[in-house]
Amino acid sequence: MEKSKKIPIGTIRGILRKFRSQFCGTIINKTDINEKRINNISEEIYKNAVKNGFEIFIPIDPKFPNFYIKLYQPEYYYNKRILIKYDTWNQNQAYPIAHFIKSLGEVNDVKVENEVILLEHSVDVNPFSQKIINSLPNENSQLKVTDEDLKNRRDLRNINICSIDPPGCKDIDDALHCRILPNGDFEVGVHIADVTHYVKAGTEIDRIAAKNSNSVYMVHKRTDMLPKVLTENLCSLVGNKERFAFSVTWVIDKETLEIKDVEYFKSIIKSKAALTYQQANDRINDQNDNSELTISIRNLLKISRHLRQKRLNDGALILASTEMKFVVDFETNSINDISMYKSFETNQLVEEYMLLANVYVAQKIYNTYPSCAVLRRHPLPKLKELGSLKKLLDEKGFKINVDDTKLLGESLDSIKKENDPFFNKLVRIMLTRTMNQAKYFPSCEFGFEDFFHYGLAMPIYTHFTSPIRRYADVLVHRLLAAALDLDYLPNDMSNKVRANKQCDQMNKQNRVAFFCSRASNDFSTYLFFKDKFEELEISIFAVDSFGNRGLSQKYGIEAEILFVDENGNNIIKKIDLEKKQIVLNDNSIVNIFDRILVSINAGYVNYRREIKYKFIKKID
Repeated sequence: MEKSKKIPIGTIRGILRKFRSQFCGTIINKTDINEKRINNISEEIYKNAVKNGFEIFIPIDPKFPNFYIKLYQPEYYYNKRILIKYDTWNQNQAYPIAHFIKSLGEVNDVKVENEVILLEHSVDVNPFSQKIINSLPNENSQLKVTDEDLKNRRDLRNINICSIDPPGCKDIDDALHCRILPNGDFEVGVHIADVTHYVKAGTEIDRIAAKNSNSVYMVHKRTDMLPKVLTENLCSLVGNKERFAFSVTWVIDKETLEIKDVEYFKSIIKSKAALTYQQANDRINDQNDNSELTISIRNLLKISRHLRQKRLNDGALILASTEMKFVVDFETNSINDISMYKSFETNQLVEEYMLLANVYVAQKIYNTYPSCAVLRRHPLPKLKELGSLKKLLDEKGFKINVDDTKLLGESLDSIKKENDPFFNKLVRIMLTRTMNQAKYFPSCEFGFEDFFHYGLAMPIYTHFTSPIRRYADVLVHRLLAAALDLDYLPNDMSNKVRANKQCDQMNKQNRVAFFCSRASNDFSTYLFFKDKFEELEISIFAVDSFGNRGLSQKYGIEAEILFVDENGNNIIKKIDLEKKQIVLNDNSIVNIFDRILVSINAGYVNYRREIKYKFIKKID
């Protein structure tokens, strides 16, 4: 059947919501125009703008056009980031017109660029109001446990509880314990900061937390969802301090390591240590350390291995990402080192218990409130992208079975490439890119069969374990407290319209936090490499119409690959998108997954930073 050549035509009847009206960027310095350091604006366009009394503003985000703005003494704003607001776009003008709002500071200043990242992503950078601060205990307050608290909470202060987190973590959400019961069975506990003890539904602080929905983590700073007195003091489960917690405990069979019973309750704990992943790992491996706390961590590891294997047997996937670790000198704000994030077995230990708590809490709140539980679902992958990856791997001699998650996980484990131990992780990263985003939703929106979390292969899931930094977890804490008759359920949570709206907000802000973190990584990478020349090995990650990209195992940096000679001339003869290969002028061929030697270049073009790899040679 011949395809119709008719093109559908529509009419815009109205705009429901404008995308954005404020932009960060830099005005063109006339010296840069004269010396041809700006490559997307001609000298003629610039002179014409100046003649009409305008400066040309280049936004940080290249998706948006340049702007005309009027400034008094424009030279004062050269090489500075400024904030503008869009006004209008006349039919006879090349660019829209905007007006100046404020100067943010010098280009490439760390504090300024962090502010730019947050403004560009519409993150609320305003400090908490004095009214909110006054409604909370002062910043140096110490928790005082009363007899009333002991009536409503289980006292766990004598148990060997500890937290395990990344280095420098101050907002500690979770802690763990494992003790042996009189009959030899294990009791395992997950203890989560009781944020809702301080953040009550309907208060001003709750309203702001609902709007921001999560903390934003960047290399040089953290933008908190809640005031510092909560995030770093009263709620944070720091070592040797009494804290209120929401606990889930399980009885684990001493022989089979299967779960026999579960309990949910509010508690008072006193963490015996706030460990890093490496410190916990070192304790486990130190044969001379047989302290009660270390034995507890070893038992936690033993049980977590069983839990992990059970999840994998059920079809859970082990995915991967290009997570980077930055070593920062906070006195000078300089980046001393970059590496791909190193994971210990204790990372997996903590992950298993957080997953376990999230699943059990999801089941509990859904059983009690089947129409208004706040859950998290992960849809099936993007079938087209997953099919393309399967086809690509098939053509390269690697087979993956995408029929279900268990078969997919097993085939991923079997993929290996001789002399390239990084290859398996590269494939897992590519698989991650085919996935849809996991999202929050109220249980009234879907049938139970659509609650499924694809990546974890779990029929029901939620977020309970990070209420200091995620508002979804705060809502789940309120649901669980109501399910246990410890508190009432706020009216908003049973209102379907409001519940949907809040879930949409949390999903949106989750993406915002991701993009802010990525932009911060890009800026920090630029700072580290801008005055360096380095050659390194990378793996070719993508060959497509959007450009050729590579990934460094050493640094975890993904960037475009330039195939040019010393004079900047293109050396590509042709690109075969079907075979995913690049034919160079000398007829040599570079394929996707090949390892190549490149130099890494940190450039500054059109007042925007960019990191690119420059091809040197193929590595056999």
